[in-house]
Amino acid sequence: MCGRELCNAAASGNLPDVLFWLQNGADVNGLNKYKRTALQVVMLGSTSVVEALLAAGARPDVRDPVLGLTVTHDAARGGFAHTVRALLQHGANVDLVDDRGNLPLHLAATAEVFIKTVFLQHVSSYLQHKCTEQYNNIGKRYKQKTYKRK
Repeated sequence: MCGRELCNAAASGNLPDVLFWLQNGADVNGLNKYKRTALQVVMLGSTSVVEALLAAGARPDVRDPVLGLTVTHDAARGGFAHTVRALLQHGANVDLVDDRGNLPLHLAATAEVFIKTVFLQHVSSYLQHKCTEQYNNIGKRYKQKTYKRK
């Protein structure tokens, strides 16, 4: 089944309609006419809708066709801490960079303090990132430092 109806319900944050379409056979990973899934177009502040989509098998790491963003990137950039937490609890990969080389944490750094706390509490992989050299979203190069515990 086409994901159009489900995408429309998710985009408006309408949990009853999302549940209706899921119960009636809508493909949770189906694409709308813009080639995006319901999770990619969800109203990010509607954590209950995000959780319903994830519980139904929505893939959190699908990339947007324009900039390679995941929903985690979008939620982090927008400061939607509860949505980020739900994505992390459902296995979202926080080590994926977008087409500009940004991790979700880079985008969270420009958001409010609470979202940064969510990442720091749940994501130790940022502290152990595999890359030693990378560019941030401002275009400045940085080199990862290795810290040893005493």
